[in-house]
Amino acid sequence: NMVNHHIGYFNMVNKIGLFKENFHFCEYGAGVAPFATTLLNYIDKNSQIEITICDVNSDHFDFAKYRLNRIKNDHNFNNLKLNFLEIKPDSLPVFKNKIDATFCFEVLEHVPSPLSVVKNITNIKSPGSVYVENFIKHNELEDDDDGPDLPSARSERKDYYKYLHKNYNLMYPSHKESEENPNVTRVWQRNSL
Repeated sequence: NMVNHHIGYFNMVNKIGLFKENFHFCEYGAGVAPFATTLLNYIDKNSQIEITICDVNSDHFDFAKYRLNRIKNDHNFNNLKLNFLEIKPDSLPVFKNKIDATFCFEVLEHVPSPLSVVKNITNIKSPGSVYVENFIKHNELEDDDDGPDLPSARSERKDYYKYLHKNYNLMYPSHKESEENPNVTRVWQRNSL
């Protein structure tokens, strides 16, 4: 399961000390919100925590909303604030509060402008906050327009990573791997403004 495979990223965020009182987590392109639900294993039930999940309107997103509300109520997360933001095809979600950690997995290749997504996320990140992402390349050939990856997303890959290197410090992997490697998950920490 994908969450167990990536549990090390939660441990890394925990070591940075971000899982604290008034922590705000966002799962962008959440689907059924596997990371948001796993996060609840890392926090004290009495902590002031805010979780925001974002996705397009779908049965998966409806299930994620149901699932998180049920966990909140069944396990007495009394101070947990949940936000559900629908992503529209023609606009990005508007965030109301700063976010300490954002997880964005297997999403960027399906959006028209990954660069716009990361800029939108960066606007609500304080120095020291974390962005965990991967930018999968499903298509075998870069010019294969028949695969699930949007051509506009593929065309922004280089500018997307250029922007990340300018605004974040790469924490993992510890060495800079080629941004063309589609199988690498990266952990970035927002640099000082």
